[in-house]
Amino acid sequence: MRAATHKGFLATAAAVVCLVLAPAAAQATSILYAATNLAEALGADDLWQYDYTLESFDHSGASHTLAILFPWESVIAIEVPLPAVGAEWTSDVVGLESPYALQPDSLLNSDGSYNAELQVATPTLPASFSVQFTWQGSGVPESQGFEVYDSGFNLVESGTTAPVPEPGTAATLLLGLALLASHRRKRAGAR
Repeated sequence: MRAATHKGFLATAAAVVCLVLAPAAAQATSILYAATNLAEALGADDLWQYDYTLESFDHSGASHTLAILFPWESVIAIEVPLPAVGAEWTSDVVGLESPYALQPDSLLNSDGSYNAELQVATPTLPASFSVQFTWQGSGVPESQGFEVYDSGFNLVESGTTAPVPEPGTAATLLLGLALLASHRRKRAGAR
């Protein structure tokens, strides 16, 4: 009976670790971000920077466009010029330089977006880039939506960016699981 309980505990612990450490496995594109409040560092009003890491992008063929959305309710402006994701990401969509920004518009209730087009079949990953924007929302900026379009401007994927996991999160989880296992062993040995 103890062996079955021990195996059940290990199976549950393994499932929890997998769920916590691999949340982006369900989608083809994974984008992590770290937010920095530039207003404090530079004295600029409500200026923020997101440092993005494109971890996975599983769309075959070139000419896919990645759009990261900036909600019109909380973002006044996306700062330009914009950094490129990398040399593999360029664009000349409707005469716009790449990457290009569509600014949020509160009169039209229209979200803004950072847009970059992939020119090769498989991008080199991870790819990092940063975007600065003026924040007017309450609190601090959080996860953003993103969309991936094919060359015919058909939506092929949508998702949400995720904060870069803090190293302490996984370490704390593993320490807790180790303590639970140790406690179970002690209880089993005392019987």
